[in-house]
Amino acid sequence: MDQAMGGGDIKMMMMVGAFLGVWGVAMTVFMGSVLALVVYGPISAWSKRLIPLGVFLAAAGAISYTWGDQMQAWYLTQIVGLPG
Repeated sequence: MDQAMGGGDIKMMMMVGAFLGVWGVAMTVFMGSVLALVVYGPISAWSKRLIPLGVFLAAAGAISYTWGDQMQAWYLTQIVGLPG
């Protein structure tokens, strides 16, 4: 049975947590899942090939590192409704 998330992904997310904190890990896992769905969704229609999740987690980690603070502020003010 193939697993979606292996030991390497968990170790990578531990490092993301060391650099970005808990909010960064949550944002990275969410964005990595969305990226994987967008990229792998059309591919899975034609083949049953598995794509490692770590690639998408790495891309999402870079996005979280670069724009994470702005994304968090936007989420808290626009979606949650907290005052800026």
